[in-house]
Amino acid sequence: MTLPLALLRCIRRPFVAPFAPRLFLILFRYSQPALIRQSIQFVTTTSSSVADSETSGYWLVFSAVTIYVGLAVSLRALLLVRLDSLTLNL
Repeated sequence: MTLPLALLRCIRRPFVAPFAPRLFLILFRYSQPALIRQSIQFVTTTSSSVADSETSGYWLVFSAVTIYVGLAVSLRALLLVRLDSLTLNL
């Protein structure tokens, strides 16, 4: 019984490492349609208040930057995990 537990302890880190970057990649990819929908809604509606329109415009820009930077970082982390597993196998 100790051999399977020791084996599990040894391979736990390489097995669990890609989960977080993959989850964030899924999260950011599925948030893109919501961003596009909000952008279309922002462009098509006319707001009576200029301050309200500016605030929602700033939030759209902030959301877009967050989503696309998050996509880049999570994809980079996932590729690094894959590269690490490739060098481990060689």
